[in-house]
Amino acid sequence: MIYISENKAKFKGNCILKFKNVTIESRFTLNYNRRVIGIEIPFKQSALKCFEYGEFFGTIGNKKEIRSSKICLSSHTKDKARFVILDDLYIGESKKNEKFEANLIGAYIGNANFTFKNLKFFIEEKRRKKSIIKFCNNYGNVLEGSKLKIWEEKGQNIDIEDCRELTKEVCILFSLISGTIVTFNRCETYNELPLFSIKLNRVYIWRIKPSSYYHATQCVNLHDFGKVMQTLLSNFHELNHEDKKCYYTVIEYLNSTSMRYLEDNILNIAQAWEIISEHFSTKKIGLSNEFKVLKSMIKSTVKTWKDENAIESTDLISNRLINSLSWDAVIKKIEDLADTENLNSVGIGLNFKKLIEVRNSIVHTGRFRVLGEEDHIVSILNSSILGLQVLILSKLGYKDDVLFKENGIWKSLNISIFKMQQQ
Repeated sequence: MIYISENKAKFKGNCILKFKNVTIESRFTLNYNRRVIGIEIPFKQSALKCFEYGEFFGTIGNKKEIRSSKICLSSHTKDKARFVILDDLYIGESKKNEKFEANLIGAYIGNANFTFKNLKFFIEEKRRKKSIIKFCNNYGNVLEGSKLKIWEEKGQNIDIEDCRELTKEVCILFSLISGTIVTFNRCETYNELPLFSIKLNRVYIWRIKPSSYYHATQCVNLHDFGKVMQTLLSNFHELNHEDKKCYYTVIEYLNSTSMRYLEDNILNIAQAWEIISEHFSTKKIGLSNEFKVLKSMIKSTVKTWKDENAIESTDLISNRLINSLSWDAVIKKIEDLADTENLNSVGIGLNFKKLIEVRNSIVHTGRFRVLGEEDHIVSILNSSILGLQVLILSKLGYKDDVLFKENGIWKSLNISIFKMQQQ
């Protein structure tokens, strides 16, 4: 199938493999597919000494450079030795070109454009989009479905590393609003010959980022994709590294809530709330008075038990009992963040106490403590997902309508409905 072959590539050339105690010069074949970038060389005894990590340098075609700073031996037969690329693979000499292009995985929205600072962004769907989506739905795979193109408005050269970072940001924001994990493995820069659409001075960077077809719930109408992305990207790009790292992690958890089992979904969304509250809530949360009394009683009881039974050490037992009380502080931390961000917890249907209670039950027993509550738990889960989406969108400056499901029916309300009016 053509759309599958578009997600593959093969190069042949000469290479040098450098490991700690051995250097190999050889012909090579490089194979790319969506899950791995691998190098094959004719088998040599010296390949068996390629321990730990090595480096790869080579040339293809008309002496075009190809290189990666980290590879490792994966397998061998009597005819071939195979190595896996573990770091970015660069093809071509580093040049300043005018255009950047990345193949997006999991993005199937049609054409869209927006601007950011002095850069133009254009997402172009592939001609066989319907066939690609059908294949992904049928076989649980994810293929490259769109291209993101970036160029400078005045036609000046752009930096490939800056564009890669912007593409990562576009992908995580795209993942948030579409509810589908979006990423990329292949990108390039080039100059374009006017009128003929011929790409010159092409420089490629390939990498492998594991991706899946798990998804959460779409929360923004994608017909306004360009407008929405322009707002979100402008605010997200200005965040510090730690804030961005938090959002990347939380959105990854959020978009993994279509796992096979409801228990997995509860664990993921509860973990996402714990992560974002721990990062953004500045309030110091201690134990409530009731739990402080219980903590004191536990310490006293364990000490008495230790003395009466002549037990030397009880730190493990004591610490586990006392640490188990921290779940109350976790709930208060999450509730504090929701209050600080003016979330309408009642309108959204948030119940953090029940969410963490169910989460703890799953962690400790592997299942729900009370059977027959699945419908109620699904409702708590869906409200927790919506609350997290509203929280992130609001913090990134979004002010328009939010999509959500209620009793299986799609609805759309302005995000202000989900926020408390500030006094």
